[in-house]
Parts: sequence; C-alpha cells; structure tokens
Amino acid sequence: GSGRLISSTAAINTHAIDVYGYGVYTFVPLVKSSDGKSRAMTASLEAQGYISAGQSFNSSNAAAAANSGTTGQKGYGLYGQLKFFPTQDLGIIGGYGRRNVLNYGANVAAGAEEYNEQIYGHLTYDLNAAVRLATEYQHMRSQYKAAANDTGQANVIRLCAYYFF
Repeated sequence: GSGRLISSTAAINTHAIDVYGYGVYTFVPLVKSSDGKSRAMTASLEAQGYISAGQSFNSSNAAAAANSGTTGQKGYGLYGQLKFFPTQDLGIIGGYGRRNVLNYGANVAAGAEEYNEQIYGHLTYDLNAAVRLATEYQHMRSQYKAAANDTGQANVIRLCAYYFF
C-alpha cells in the first residue's frame, strides 16, 4: 500500500513522509509429485521481493525515517529458498535473504543498519506422522553505519524436534 505518515515529533511535525511498499511472492513447483500426494522426489522454489519507503513493520526498512525526518528511508528485500524431498520423510532446504537500505548515505544516523543478509540450510526427517526432527545451519551478517563501518556476524546451528497434534 501507499500513504503519508505525519510525524508528531515537535522538530518535524510540519513535514510529511512518503510511505509505500510493493512486493511480489511466488511459489514454483520445479518437480511435481508423481501421484499428486507424495512429497518424494519433489522440488520447489519459494521467493519474494519488495521495495518500500518509510515502513518499519517487520523491519522492512532499517529505520522508518532518515535523520532529517522528512525523507522516508527506502529499501528492498529479497528472499528465496529451494526445497527438495528425496523421500517422503526427508526434506533438504536451502535459502538466502537480504534486506538493504537504498538511500543510506548521509541521510541515515550513525549506528543504523545498512543491510543484513542470511544464508541457511536445513534437513528435516519425519519419524512418523506426529514427530519431525530437524537441524539447521544459518550464517547471518549485518552492516551498520558507524565510524568504523561495523559489521556483525553470527553462525547458528539449531536442533529441533516437532510434535504435531
């Protein structure tokens, strides 16, 4: 959607900030089920992208407004994952995502996020209809505006057990 955000902050209460967001989502079955029921030997791509300005919902932009309070922060996001099920019970999934500020330059306060990205892969295995085991590796990286252009990174491994009621 699009609209205008009026700030109530005393220093910028006479200015309006353009707010918009446009996106697309797709799910593409790359290899379909042989019988229409089984996941075995199926593959799919799930992807989405957006471009927006002045939105802080779900961190779509690193900050809702730039320093001056009169320019909406603009950004984009990209995300995609491939899913492959070699058997009915085993799933292999890999993905990538990135969120990036477009008008970063001098309009953004020190310490604000310039971009963040992640790459991940995980395996799932269904023991039966009610229990699924999973493991995931995720590498995350963020770049912040600072005197030294600070970067944050994390490598995460998760082990999970799901019970479906």
